[in-house]
Amino acid sequence: MHGLHFGHEQHSIDAYAGTGFYFGMAQDVRTRILEVLNGQSVGALFLTELDARLTGTGSEEVARAVLEMENDRILVVDRPSPDPHVIADLRIVALIDPADPDAARRSAESVWSRWVKEVLSHHRCG
Repeated sequence: MHGLHFGHEQHSIDAYAGTGFYFGMAQDVRTRILEVLNGQSVGALFLTELDARLTGTGSEEVARAVLEMENDRILVVDRPSPDPHVIADLRIVALIDPADPDAARRSAESVWSRWVKEVLSHHRCG
């Protein structure tokens, strides 16, 4: 049995039966996505980082699985670039905690704030 940790609680992935999970390869991708996000201290990553951590899985398959779980198990936040010279996929995916749905938004904001601070501390226009 796979488990997901929200704070100090552990939830079985089996508990998500009937909530948008399907059998087959996509099930495995969804499970791996949830496990990767669950392993993060804040439960969120940029989509590009998530994709890179899911070795052996194609980007299209990851994007499709994220889309299928969006608003159910995963929150996707798309922010505009803070600098016109930065052109990248800046979508952040965050694990939704059923006990605290707003925690996903806070997690995404934490990832975003840390990234913006890092980028702006090293970037010089001119």
